[in-house]
Parts: sequence; structure tokens; C-alpha cells
Amino acid sequence: MPLAVVDVGGHARWLCAMELDRSFRLFASHDLFPCSDQDGACAFADEILTTHAQQPRLL
Repeated sequence: MPLAVVDVGGHARWLCAMELDRSFRLFASHDLFPCSDQDGACAFADEILTTHAQQPRLL
């Protein structure tokens, strides 16, 4: 599940959450084949974002 584009050594890479082992990996754009019909993709994305979201707090 692609989450964000990050710059690594001057090259754009996608930071992706991996559904099988819940890890994160970096991919080039040509490595990704997004499909809106993947079963469970929305639920997985919601879970990853909820688990790893950093909420800003006012002091």
C-alpha cells in the first residue's frame, strides 16, 4: 500500500506498507501496480494509518 513519496539520495521512492508482514519497504514508481479492486486494501490502509499516525499536539 503506497503511503508517501520520499527522497532517498536524490531519487523519489514510494514508502509502502506491506500487508503480508506489516513491514515498510521502499519502491520505485515502476515497481508499483496499484489496483483499486484489491480485497481488504481499504481496511488495511486505515489500520496502518491509524497505527502509525502521529497526532500534532498543542502545548
